[in-house]
Amino acid sequence: MPLGAAALVRLAGVPFAVWAGAGSPALFVTADRLAARQNAFAVRAHALSARLGEEVVPDGRLATADRRAVLALRRRLHAVPTVTPSPPTPGAGADTASPVSRGTVATVQGSTPGGTEGSAASGAGAECGADGSAVHGGGDGGTAGGAEAGAPPGVSVGAAGGVGAGALDVSVGAAGGAEAGVPPGVNAGATGGAEAGAARDGADESAARGAGGGGGRAVVAGAVHGVGRGGGSCSREGGGAGQGGGSRPGGGGGAGRGVAEVFAWATGRGSGGGAGGAGLLGCVPVADRIAGLAPALAGELRALAGDEAELRGAYAAFTRQVAAERERAGTMLLETARTEPALREFLRSAAPRVVPDLERHAAAGEPWGGKRQRKGVGYLWRALGRAAAKTTPRDWAGQLAVLPVRLPSRPARSAASPGGPSYEDGTVLLPGPAPEPAETAARRTENVHLLWSRLRDLHLGTAAPHVLLAPAPLHHVTGDVGSGHLHVCVVDPGPGGGRLRWLTLRRTEVLEAVMEALAATPRTLAALEAAVGPPSAQPVLRSFLAHLHSLGVLQVCAAPHAARLPWTPTRRTRHRTAEAGPGSTGELHTAEAVLPGTVGRGAFLDSYRKLRRPPSARKNGTGAGHRDDPYVTNVPQVAEGLALARRLSALCESERPSDSGGRSELPEAASLGPAPVPVLRLLEARQEADEAAGGPRPRPGPPRGCWEPARSPGSAYARLLAHLGARLGEEQIDIDGALLDELGAPQVPALLEAWPADCLLRPLPAPAAPPSGADGAGTGPHHGRHSGPLAVLESASPAGVIDARFAEALDELHAPRDPYAGYPGPACYRDFLAAFERRAGVRFVEVLVPPLGEEAANAVRRPVLTSWCTGDPNTPLYHGLARSAVAPAGSPAATPLPPVRHLPLDRITLRVADGALVAEADGVRLLPAHHATRTAAPPYDRLLRLLTAAGHPATRHMVRLDGLAGAFPDAPRVPRLTVGGLLVVSPAQWRLPRAALWRPTDPEPVKAGALAALRRTARLPRFGYLRARPDAKPLPVDLAALPALQAVERLCQAEPSDDLILEEALPSPDGLPLTAPTGTDGDTPRGVAAQLLLRLPHDRTAEELADRAYAAWCGAPGLPGPPPSHGGGGPGRTPHPQ
Repeated sequence: MPLGAAALVRLAGVPFAVWAGAGSPALFVTADRLAARQNAFAVRAHALSARLGEEVVPDGRLATADRRAVLALRRRLHAVPTVTPSPPTPGAGADTASPVSRGTVATVQGSTPGGTEGSAASGAGAECGADGSAVHGGGDGGTAGGAEAGAPPGVSVGAAGGVGAGALDVSVGAAGGAEAGVPPGVNAGATGGAEAGAARDGADESAARGAGGGGGRAVVAGAVHGVGRGGGSCSREGGGAGQGGGSRPGGGGGAGRGVAEVFAWATGRGSGGGAGGAGLLGCVPVADRIAGLAPALAGELRALAGDEAELRGAYAAFTRQVAAERERAGTMLLETARTEPALREFLRSAAPRVVPDLERHAAAGEPWGGKRQRKGVGYLWRALGRAAAKTTPRDWAGQLAVLPVRLPSRPARSAASPGGPSYEDGTVLLPGPAPEPAETAARRTENVHLLWSRLRDLHLGTAAPHVLLAPAPLHHVTGDVGSGHLHVCVVDPGPGGGRLRWLTLRRTEVLEAVMEALAATPRTLAALEAAVGPPSAQPVLRSFLAHLHSLGVLQVCAAPHAARLPWTPTRRTRHRTAEAGPGSTGELHTAEAVLPGTVGRGAFLDSYRKLRRPPSARKNGTGAGHRDDPYVTNVPQVAEGLALARRLSALCESERPSDSGGRSELPEAASLGPAPVPVLRLLEARQEADEAAGGPRPRPGPPRGCWEPARSPGSAYARLLAHLGARLGEEQIDIDGALLDELGAPQVPALLEAWPADCLLRPLPAPAAPPSGADGAGTGPHHGRHSGPLAVLESASPAGVIDARFAEALDELHAPRDPYAGYPGPACYRDFLAAFERRAGVRFVEVLVPPLGEEAANAVRRPVLTSWCTGDPNTPLYHGLARSAVAPAGSPAATPLPPVRHLPLDRITLRVADGALVAEADGVRLLPAHHATRTAAPPYDRLLRLLTAAGHPATRHMVRLDGLAGAFPDAPRVPRLTVGGLLVVSPAQWRLPRAALWRPTDPEPVKAGALAALRRTARLPRFGYLRARPDAKPLPVDLAALPALQAVERLCQAEPSDDLILEEALPSPDGLPLTAPTGTDGDTPRGVAAQLLLRLPHDRTAEELADRAYAAWCGAPGLPGPPPSHGGGGPGRTPHPQ
């Protein structure tokens, strides 16, 4: 059977539309319309201010009191703010000093349009009081006072041209002449330097805006800034900019500050207040005064006053709309937590108090905008987003299904599509109609770390005879029996059970006998006592064994308990269930009803589904080939795309220092040479070096992303980034084989091509076909096929790792008697490893390392893939109950041993040959492997790196190419990256400076308006994944939902960084590959997010692939061949005594 005969589907437990229902696109559309109305209103206000200066202020018939009123109105009209986002700046050469140039900072403008943005005046800034007068700050060369006749109060003119902050018009130098509309007495400076206005009536929002010698407006972004030579500040909130300095966002951010300015103006708390009952601007009284001088202008002022009232009313209505949406979203999420089965069960195990607390607070009348309610609603929103947008299996929130893979019956690429791939069945990986989940099964497994901790407290003096015992994983001996010592790394029995320490015991005869009896395999307590001493010594021996167990030298072995739910017909129900409460919906079977909590707290529940065609498709005979069962097709295109992705990954890795043996980051192996050294001696020596250096080393940080800025100019990687940087403004960039050849990218090594790998993909929908007859569409034998990426390649990892924890349950559910039926991946891969062993004369050894922590402990669970293992001898903890194991007669509670033999770590040695690490035991070459996703804790992380570095290179090779933004830290956006037009390897990403966000203390309407402005500015998609850095853990976000505001703030507080990274959601919600039944026939199916795990090559049997892998192994440079048959071991020899 081919290794890739079946694919594993990981699907979300909740339809995406359920999570999207918590959003309110209409609310953010309203915010955008308000911003447009505000901008239009501000343009009219600024234009009327200029006309007042041109047509009314110079009129000699205007009384002094009226002129003062007109000038005060002009100041208020100038102060009307606009929220104008800076346009994005594509390309790699964006300015890093000022986030304004990065295209995400909105600016507040209150001066006459024109001039140079961001320039600073050479004159000192001034802060404006409530009456509009300026408090002089010592202008550069300016006169300390002396208001000119007819000038507004506080406007001073300096000899060198420095104009105070109360000036209303741009003054020009002598060379430029006087500008029309300058109030009487305000003359131009000799040098032409002037300030562009922007006096404010409110002290809290006041700022002095400076403009350089060319004249013009200043931009305030973030905290309000004053300007002056040398950086003098004129604002209570922000620092100043020195001469020539640009505007920079302050701690509260650009877009948020812009919207905050607008809302402050609209509510009368800003700089436009002070006109009493005739509107905050006070246009009507001034219009009455100038009606005889300029009747048309007076009419326009009255019209502006009417529009002002409507606009302020719209802002008040928006505030009420935000409050109503907050209540609606909270109520909807609470109801969803009650009624959505997957979310309900997820919350029951993860956060059982969230829903009851929300219900209690809501019943007590606590507002949904309160702190406690917002916090609870925020958690529900994130949990629902995890269940709807992420497919990682966990409880009912992430489920698994098996699909068969269809082998191609014709060439994948046809003459009709020479420039791109063509697809079978008119679609991509999952031929339509889109399959939907059907029957449900589940398995709840005991937490293996909590099981180990409970067994640690077992008293062996009263234990049953069938209890299994094994030594601690890390132990070795020195010296001779009687005078030597046994060194054991034991776990402290303190709280948590995660601390380790080295313990030294004298090698007494009885201790040596115990360790020798347990060297090959765990033994029952009765068998161990019989092997070590006579029956008369058993009471004393039992006490000695109990003492060793209390020290941690010995451990009790046991497999975790599991409760199972077999395949059960499942449908969505509209009736109320007693469990969920009034008004709820649910499924016929829930986890608690069929899987009682008998396996203890912290248990891991995994849920499984069967996929089928929708009933309408089966009824009408539609679908690919009229088959009832869905399947996966077009896998050869995935293999072609993977080959290109591997070449691209190798090109990226070429920028980093490495060596052929994988020893560049292994300080433990730095001293190794051709002489073999026990691996435990290397660990102990490193531990002593750490203690001599002052304590244990820090834990390693997160893995580095693939994309980084180029280090070596002119390298192949630098030329690749130059090629990409020149195209950052495009929607999508494709890397094909010809470009990789031109850049000198290495070919995929035969060692990797001939080894199975698991590709984790997000299937994409087929692109829309062109209209019939357009560009040749609708004609020819290949009508109906169209080009486009098949899927998003999330990762390509060694085979047998991602699906390891679920293999046992999949075997039980699909084929309890035939390992090659149902999900044959583990059985076929096991056959491949055995076939390679027979050809190469090596032994694959599975490395078992304990989790040492409760979180994600069961990620160490895996199927038996190799005939030998090393590390922890407590094999039942990792492999569980094997189908071939039979419990001893009369011992129903005994733990059967899995069919794998244990090789003690103290028998493994490491040496260097031809630049590569070589692991051996009794002269036989070992290839250590680790088929689990759990990250090892110290000191096992060092052990794992040492051993796997001596394994086959393909068993540790990983390809992951997302996070292209990491290579362009100054780019506001990076486009989607594809390989060969087949696979998307990096979705589009946007960089959002945190300075462009709102302040946490802003009112919620301000935050909603700022988020809308941010989306409008950077053209962000509604759905995406937010990260603190390009390679960080993603957080699903809906940027049209109010709970997203709290999620963004929470992410900013959790991980410090200058920017946030938003990644587009691919596929989009309208292109999800699976559908979920919604109740009764006739309901519109809802899309479900899904991932596909494909094993490549998919069409080769174990024997065929082993032949290719062995040929590549023999021809690979720098890899030692099998040992000779004479002296110390040879092909087929068991590397451990029987």
